[in-house]
Amino acid sequence: MGKFNRTNFYRQNLIDGVIENDLAFNGFDNYSFKRPRTYFTIDEVTLYRPDLISLKTLGKVDYWWIILKLNCVDDVYSDMFLGKTIQIPSIADCEQFYIQTRRDID
Repeated sequence: MGKFNRTNFYRQNLIDGVIENDLAFNGFDNYSFKRPRTYFTIDEVTLYRPDLISLKTLGKVDYWWIILKLNCVDDVYSDMFLGKTIQIPSIADCEQFYIQTRRDID
């Protein structure tokens, strides 16, 4: 696995006496994507496959969860459909987000 791993960006919360990792509290609210975004239209190949969207647009499957979060997709089966156009952040913004979020969590 590479330098960054999505599980590194979970914040731990105590819920009903159990420590759980929660992606919802990952610092997304504290980061502003500054660089120009591109757009991608979901087709038959990428339907329900944010990993393939990440690979096709950013060159790595690792950024799928950032794409979903940026586009407010909570459920790929109900929020993604053929012909839907979604925003794709720049790879530089993705990497900067990783750096800032790791700093905030550590």
